Amino acid sequence: MTTSTGAEVVADVLAAHGVSAVFSLPGVQLDSLHAALTARAPSIRLINARHEQGAAFMAFGYAQASGELGVLMVVPGPGLLNAGTALATAWACNTPLLCIVGQADSRLADRGWGAHHEVPRQREMIGHVCKWSRTVTDAREIAPLLLEAIHEAHAGRPRPVLLELPVDIAATAVETDVRAAAPKEGVASKPDAVLVAAASALLREAKRPLIIAGGGCANAPDQVRALAHALGAPVMMTTNGRGTLNDDDPLAMGSLEGHVLWGNADVVLALGTRMFWPLAIWKHRAAGMRLVRVDIDAEQIGKPVASELAIVADVAPTVMALLEGCGRDAPPSETWPREELRSLRRRVAEQIAGLHPQADYCAVLERELPAGAVVVADSTQLGYYATTALPIRRPRELVTAGFQGTLGFALPAALGARFANPSREVLAIIGDGGFQFCVSELATARQYGVKVIVVLVNDCAYGEVVRLQTERFGYALPGATLLNPDFSALVASFGLSASLVTTPDELTNALREALRSDVTSVIEVRADAMPSLWNLMPPAHVTERRTEEPGRRSLFGSRSIAAGRP
Repeated sequence: MTTSTGAEVVADVLAAHGVSAVFSLPGVQLDSLHAALTARAPSIRLINARHEQGAAFMAFGYAQASGELGVLMVVPGPGLLNAGTALATAWACNTPLLCIVGQADSRLADRGWGAHHEVPRQREMIGHVCKWSRTVTDAREIAPLLLEAIHEAHAGRPRPVLLELPVDIAATAVETDVRAAAPKEGVASKPDAVLVAAASALLREAKRPLIIAGGGCANAPDQVRALAHALGAPVMMTTNGRGTLNDDDPLAMGSLEGHVLWGNADVVLALGTRMFWPLAIWKHRAAGMRLVRVDIDAEQIGKPVASELAIVADVAPTVMALLEGCGRDAPPSETWPREELRSLRRRVAEQIAGLHPQADYCAVLERELPAGAVVVADSTQLGYYATTALPIRRPRELVTAGFQGTLGFALPAALGARFANPSREVLAIIGDGGFQFCVSELATARQYGVKVIVVLVNDCAYGEVVRLQTERFGYALPGATLLNPDFSALVASFGLSASLVTTPDELTNALREALRSDVTSVIEVRADAMPSLWNLMPPAHVTERRTEEPGRRSLFGSRSIAAGRP
């Protein structure tokens, strides 16, 4: 047993469990924690961002790109509120984050006396986007509660957790033996054998099986690939599921191909996905289609549509059990003919390639980015296009904000992804509006010598907002267009590299230079309004007021294509 302060216990527990980076900002309620972490460098690297939102999104990007726990520390009240957007995004994306939030002296907190940074019942307030939260009331609780938090962040459906630590308890001396403290062992949730047998029977008899792979497949790509090839089943990957199959795999399908296949499949196996999109196109499913769902979250598995079979378990052991139940032999000849699948992929590729200039710029990215690069796509038309069209080889090579659609997250998330993967290139695609949300984190990149590449699309507007408002009202409302700074001068003022391009060829040269550089580079792409990717999407992804652009026909604009065989 040793005597340590509560803050030192926190640092020791984090170090003992492999946490290598903590993202934060200094503040009086965190001083003892920062001192303890600083004393444990270099085993733990304390990264001080310029804003709590930036720190939290760095933790998010770190966790998304690595699968490891992202850790952030913030002061109470405004600090926690600033981090709330990232916590909500992590909640949406099933991302394991640990947020340690300071609190006033335990004798003053939640008394309504106006303690520094006081927000009434802050833990209750932020608890809606945290799956677990606790307040430390005694220094002896710190180690066991922190271990429980680490376990809960990963257990079942990964999501953010929060530990509130009053400043006086963080400074209190306590006897503890961190080496004797161990988190609960994570045990994979195994599937019910009866349900697996029933699902295996459906899949064995299927003539046109379809697998839908969501974010829950991130830790099971090899298993899903093996099952897909055993069944001859194409795999539609959701945005969070991209990389489950290498896009070079003939069975790999994106959302556009998947929605066509949905109308023809007789058995659909949905793995680790919220299944939100079928809510809008449920009526377009093939007659008699049978749906089998596998999800770790018992509350999610019944939403938003009912299934023939619902298996509450981890994806990896369930898929392995299904593989054994279905047999590992070659798929029967009557499953999807490979030429049909190749034809569908070609048609979708042709449709996507018709969107200019996104297709031209993304072709540069595809050609120039090295293998294993991580792409962080913000809410901008080029980002939407890259999310759909850029080849992804493995899970965690694409980071998005999921259904939150959080504008401006990409720069700090890219920095976090690079902290997690110092040997891999990281590229952020972001619009001019979103870039200015967290532009101050360029100072963090410079201070810590972390390199990312930013492709900044500048159309002097919140482009998607302008498009939607123009479709609805015939013009853009005030605030949708932007008076921007000189981005090159702004970036240069941080001591970083800046360039301006207007063509794909110029992007090629600028990107090559950025890849050779050792510092963060911002490549500004001057662009007019880009055509909308959503015009190619099925009804689940667009508003009722969607209008197709002249001369462009959606794959889903024809009932015969959507409902007929590909």
